Formats: sequence, structure tokens, C-alpha cells
Amino acid sequence: MVMGCCGTMLGFKKIEWADIRQEINDPSAFIKRVLTFDVTTMSEALLKKVRDKWFKMPEFNPKIVSTKSKPAGALCEWALALSEYQIINKNILPKKEKAAEMDRILKENLAVFNKKMAELKEVKDKVQLLVDNANRLTKQKEELEFRMARDNARMQRAE
Repeated sequence: MVMGCCGTMLGFKKIEWADIRQEINDPSAFIKRVLTFDVTTMSEALLKKVRDKWFKMPEFNPKIVSTKSKPAGALCEWALALSEYQIINKNILPKKEKAAEMDRILKENLAVFNKKMAELKEVKDKVQLLVDNANRLTKQKEELEFRMARDNARMQRAE
């Protein structure tokens, strides 16, 4: 039962016990295949088949299976965990895509914002130059007015 489920998930063509035994005749290769299996490559239809065929069986329970075979119990738990992961991942993928889209929009807007901030800095720098120049000219004007008033006062006293 457990090996039929796992074999289906792993993509075995035949899931009869005799066929599965041939597929797993090299235990280290089988374990590596289980450890490196990517559940996201499984179709929803295949997962539905697994859930409907095996997961609904009351005896497809890691605790029950472990009483007969510890490795089979672990594989039973693995199959259930992958199914659960796939369900969660299926809900997360649209959120990840939305987050990626929001990141892209944020980067675009930050680029526009940074460009506008640079333009604003240019304008502020030009305004500051104009203010500095106006202050310099005002000071020169005041100095000239002071000199004129002083010179006019001297000329009037001299008359």
C-alpha cells in the first residue's frame, strides 16, 4: 500500500509489489530519489489520485504502518507530508508571484523616485545659487547705499 503510493508519487510506471521491488532493488538509489524528490513537479491530477486512492484508507496512517515496518511508516509520513506541502505551496505560489510583481513595481517606482529626487536636488542647488547670489547682491547694494550716503554726507559738510 505505502510503496504503491510512494511509487506513484515518484513516477513508477507499474505499482504492483513485484514491479516496485525491481525499482527499489538498489536501496541507496531509492533513498536518494526520495530525498531529492521535488513535489512541485507532480501534477495536481496525480496528487488527487494518490489522495483518493491511498490517503482515504484508514490503515494509511504512519503509526499503524510503523507497527509493521518502520521504513514503510516513514515513507507513509513522507507521502502525507509532501501532499500537505504541495497544498500549502499551491496557496503560496500566487502570493509569491504577487510579491514578485510588487517588488518589480516597487523597484520601478523607486527608480522614478530617485530620478525625481536627483532633479529636485538640481533645482534646490540652482535655487540656493540664486539665493546666495541675491544675498551677495543685496549686501553689495547695501554697501553701495552706505557709501553713497556717507559720501553725500561728506559732500554736504564740505559745502
